[in-house]
Amino acid sequence: MWFFIAGFMIGLANPIPGVSGGTMAVVMGVYEETLDAIDDLFKRKWGSLKKLAPMGIGIVTAVFAFSKLMEYLLAHHPTPTKFFFLGLVLVSFVRIAKNSSSSGKNVLLGVVGGVLIVSLRFLQFSHTGELSLFGAFLAGTIGAFAMVVPGVSGSLVLLAFGLYEGTLRAVAHVELFEILALGVGVALGLLLSVKAMRFLLKNYRKEVYSFIAGMVLASVLDLWPTGKVDLRTGIWSISTFLGSILLMRFLSKLEGRFTSCSRHEGPVL
Repeated sequence: MWFFIAGFMIGLANPIPGVSGGTMAVVMGVYEETLDAIDDLFKRKWGSLKKLAPMGIGIVTAVFAFSKLMEYLLAHHPTPTKFFFLGLVLVSFVRIAKNSSSSGKNVLLGVVGGVLIVSLRFLQFSHTGELSLFGAFLAGTIGAFAMVVPGVSGSLVLLAFGLYEGTLRAVAHVELFEILALGVGVALGLLLSVKAMRFLLKNYRKEVYSFIAGMVLASVLDLWPTGKVDLRTGIWSISTFLGSILLMRFLSKLEGRFTSCSRHEGPVL
């Protein structure tokens, strides 16, 4: 059940610029378990589907049930909506920082991670908007890496490489060959990125979390509003920001309850 809830929150976050699926997985406390489950799936250990299947259902449910609503909120109420996710991102930063350390080396890694995310805002390697089969494969591979690494927004990375519009067009118009190439890229990207992240977390855990913390904190720039904010919008923004923090406190308690039940009573359905 908890993996369904986590997947649902990941699905809600996906349309928001600057918010990554990896970040939301950290917020929901399922990040490393998900990496392990994906790696087990590539090894044909089908038991991992007990976690991945409900998570996938949660993601799909959120995308289909709330994509229109999120599109409307971002178009008509962008500042309060972004402040809601700003609260989630800051909560994730706190959770990630607990796995890090304040040594000079780790602080430097955090700064490097932040600079990497900021630099993506100023890069764009293509302006054509066209998507070749290789471009679709590349978009899938890059997108998969972005999904796995917390703090990296997949849409932001695809924009930087000039692949975002073409990818959206291919999916929206069901361009079969491009979608197949995209799928192959996603599979390869997941395989490589999951194995890389599991290796790094096993051998350089604090360093990795320091680097990720810098990326997550820098992603706040994509959620921070630009332009003037009137009093009404400001009140709603503060309310959604505080609401997101209260929501995460509630979900954190819920997570503890589910994980406690799963340890003492077996799987929670």
